[in-house]
Amino acid sequence: MTKKSILHNIFSGLIFVWLTASAALAQNTAFTYQGKLTDSGTPQSTYQMQFALYDALAGGAQLGATISNSAVDVNQGVFNVTLDFGANVFTGANRFLQISVRRNANEAYTVLSPREKIASAPYSIRTLNAAQADLALDANKLGGLEASEYVTTSTVGNSFIKNATTPQTANFNISGNGSVGGNLGIGTSTPTTKLQVQTNGYGITQTNGAVTVGSFITSADGGSGWFGTRTNHPLNFFTNDSVAQMTLTTAGNLGIGTNTPTTKLYVFSAIAGVSAVYGESATGRGVWGKSFSSRGVYGESNSLEGIYGISLSGAGVAGRSTSNSGVYGETQVSSLTAAGVYGKGSGSGSIGVIGEANLNNAVGVFGVTASPTGFGIYARNTGGGRALFAEGNVEIVGTTKTNILQITGGSDLAENFEIAGEAQPGMVVAIDTNGQLTIARGAYNQRVAGIISGANGLSTGMILPNLTVENFSMPVALSGRVWVYSDARRQKIKPGDLLTTSTLPGYAMKVTNYRKAQGAIIGKALTELKSGTGLVLVLVTLQ
Repeated sequence: MTKKSILHNIFSGLIFVWLTASAALAQNTAFTYQGKLTDSGTPQSTYQMQFALYDALAGGAQLGATISNSAVDVNQGVFNVTLDFGANVFTGANRFLQISVRRNANEAYTVLSPREKIASAPYSIRTLNAAQADLALDANKLGGLEASEYVTTSTVGNSFIKNATTPQTANFNISGNGSVGGNLGIGTSTPTTKLQVQTNGYGITQTNGAVTVGSFITSADGGSGWFGTRTNHPLNFFTNDSVAQMTLTTAGNLGIGTNTPTTKLYVFSAIAGVSAVYGESATGRGVWGKSFSSRGVYGESNSLEGIYGISLSGAGVAGRSTSNSGVYGETQVSSLTAAGVYGKGSGSGSIGVIGEANLNNAVGVFGVTASPTGFGIYARNTGGGRALFAEGNVEIVGTTKTNILQITGGSDLAENFEIAGEAQPGMVVAIDTNGQLTIARGAYNQRVAGIISGANGLSTGMILPNLTVENFSMPVALSGRVWVYSDARRQKIKPGDLLTTSTLPGYAMKVTNYRKAQGAIIGKALTELKSGTGLVLVLVTLQ
């Protein structure tokens, strides 16, 4: 079968529109198409046809679905069909109808060529939208307002903001007041807060032309947020519409209570009885300061404490410095109670002031006075406790005055001596021929000098230094109580027995020959040793 001729009767489509115009509410998107088919003459039969809509005369893209009609009556070659491709395919551009024909299902479709261009009559289906608009709105007014009152391109130009959810490229400038009922996004179309600025850099800024304050966000190095001045001006913080209570200068100094801080942190209080800095900690330090060239913590007051710290488990005030004072306190009040640094321990076992030095020749707590009647460090305790407590070694250069000196460690008075031989604490030593000390040898040695202190866990009570000793030296007990290695193989040692040197080198034994013991007595036994060898507590009394 070949196409002989197709005749399009556009008039029939126009009549269809005209016939349905009076019943607009019943109008739909279907239209009537009439053609004439010549198949070996003028056919008179029933054919199967398919209709498809394209956007080009040849090739192009198909629009909508293919309409199949399996029983098209052809009378003298003329046929009429009703086609409905919907309204969306008719946008105003050219449309072309492709027809395929066959006699029955056993044949393949023959595509008629060329495609037929659709005339303008089917576009009357767009009046559906116009009819709906007429029902919804008055033709001369929009929302009850005159059309002339709406913004148009003739009144504001070609750039204006439309009420749409898609991003707009137009600029705008609002000179009056306004409000936003929902969330406002700048740089984002999906704000989650009342005002959200989406940026990687500077965001919200405020300026008067000279001073600029703004926020800054960066994603570099893990991301961080900034807020401050973008010009060479300080940043002030205030409350209650008052003057600045906190100021950050352009030099990086932070002042609280002052707008002219001269240090990295400067706190000032002009209210009587209110501390400039108050530190309180449940587990750590109330105030902690660290400095490499000046003072770790500096406090100054004309009426109360320069520095005052309270801690429930750590240090009330802790200071550390590698070249100056860890904690420095100064007072100008003539009173012992107005201290530059004041430490108070209120709990059981608590300490008012702790000084710690970890470097060679460093000082944990340092006090200086220029007055012959003044005190570099003053400690007072009115409850019967300890006014000053030092744990570890204490060195005092100068004269020390005290009413009572109580030693709670060892119970002996010793002096450092260089001792030859393999000596150890608890051994008896004697003077050798060179005037030095060595382990005592022989019974009733009249050169006996004392007992090496520190045996059996009893440390030395007081040590008199030997400033001439350069080599290894040990403390030798000259008086007091000390443990001594003793020999009871022949004579039992009982409390009160006099002791002298034994035949065992470095050991003591009971005196049985008092004539020979003159000048060789070490001391008097305080404990007993029934037999063998062992340690005996002795009261050193050289005779």
